[in-house]
Amino acid sequence: MITTAITRGKESDPAEHRLYNNTEKPAIGTGQKKSHLSRRPRREFMPAVEIEERDDRYVIRAEVPGMSRESLDIHASGNLLTMIGTHEEPRSSDGGYYLTCERSYGSFGRSFTFPRPVDCAGMTVELDLGVLTIQVPKKY
Repeated sequence: MITTAITRGKESDPAEHRLYNNTEKPAIGTGQKKSHLSRRPRREFMPAVEIEERDDRYVIRAEVPGMSRESLDIHASGNLLTMIGTHEEPRSSDGGYYLTCERSYGSFGRSFTFPRPVDCAGMTVELDLGVLTIQVPKKY
């Protein structure tokens, strides 16, 4: 599980934010299946994320191409938001194999700690064209 703490930079500059990631690898991953021609192991899937702070909420966007809403588990508690999901590798029914594969598959887990508690009941989640958008209202 990757954990990210969201902290504000200088108090005089509210637009300056820093993200701190731990270096722990995801607990669940794909095997290191190699293709016939390329000897490079496949990378584990980890969605790219951006986090925006607005006056009344946080907006998290994650790139999850090819994933369905059912393959994602998103929950929040206190000031912690957790995303867990699995990007399934398509299976060929005709017995073919990859000559090269640069796409990533597997399970992932990401957690984000906000600088203040959030309103979990007001959280909304949308998935559109491979972009997951989570809006989490701030709790005052």
